[in-house]
Amino acid sequence: MAYAVVGGSMEPKHHHASMQVLADTEGRSRFIWTIDVTPDELAGPISEMGEQGARIMQETLRATPNPTDR
Repeated sequence: MAYAVVGGSMEPKHHHASMQVLADTEGRSRFIWTIDVTPDELAGPISEMGEQGARIMQETLRATPNPTDR
């Protein structure tokens, strides 16, 4: 999945990101989220938002029952 952010409160000149889910060890996946943003001053705040989003996704996936475990 890829997306771009246009406008918003921080008004980045460029904000593009992509996400991939890859097979890992048995029953697990690896999530890769790549974010490209300018100006450089936005890297810190955008990184914090990405980390918060990743934590929420991980918590949600851990709390969701696996249909194959039924």
